[in-house]
Amino acid sequence: MIVAGPFRFTRNPLYLGSICMAIGMGVFGTPPTMLLLILTQTGFSWLLARHEALELRRRYGEAFDRYAKSVPWLLPRLRPAPARGEAHPSLSQGILAEIFSGSALIGIVVLCILQRPGVIVYAAILVAGWFAQQLVGRRLRPVANA
Repeated sequence: MIVAGPFRFTRNPLYLGSICMAIGMGVFGTPPTMLLLILTQTGFSWLLARHEALELRRRYGEAFDRYAKSVPWLLPRLRPAPARGEAHPSLSQGILAEIFSGSALIGIVVLCILQRPGVIVYAAILVAGWFAQQLVGRRLRPVANA
């Protein structure tokens, strides 16, 4: 199990960022809209993090339990946890892993420009981004020896 970068401060830095974005987007709406965005994103993030934690616990056992005890699920620690493992980050793999996020960003820009008709285009871009992410994800997964 590798513990490096922002994962030394919080187990879910991307979910923390998503919740912060929901707060930022909510500022432009009414108070009920802001509350709905924050609660929805926080709830969704919590469910995903919980699912991922179960998988990590199954896969890494005691090593994950030690990590989970020392690093909070969302709000970051003030000092980083000790690094473990060896990571070799790849910019190309990082970009390929974020195709869906990129499509969401493009969709938001289109939505802001087109407004009402942009909702359909936004949805189409998200669906296309999701499919593209699935295709790329299949190619990046290591093949198990049969």
